[in-house]
Amino acid sequence: MLAGDAYGLLGVERGASAEEVRKAFRRRAKEVHPDVSDRPDAAQRFVELQEARDLLIEQLESPAAANGGAAGNGSASPPRYRRAATMDESQREEYLEMQRRRRAAEQRRNQ
Repeated sequence: MLAGDAYGLLGVERGASAEEVRKAFRRRAKEVHPDVSDRPDAAQRFVELQEARDLLIEQLESPAAANGGAAGNGSASPPRYRRAATMDESQREEYLEMQRRRRAAEQRRNQ
């Protein structure tokens, strides 16, 4: 995913702070999260939203990432997040199932 696409997907301007990116992610997540949205592509849209957030946060918080991975000594710093794009389908499904179980447990506690 390109950074320009990430800004558009999250609905933030270039130069937005990390906090603005996080707020925009939370706002958009309320619309596209699979537990909230009835759209058949909701899971994929949510994954794309996560990737956009991760990319921008990593660029904002890591000078090496902002410079295309050059950390001055020729090595890239390790990513802070495990990008959803690096997960295979079974790992994504496992993650979504974990989220469903968490939400169900929370609902049971609140009853």
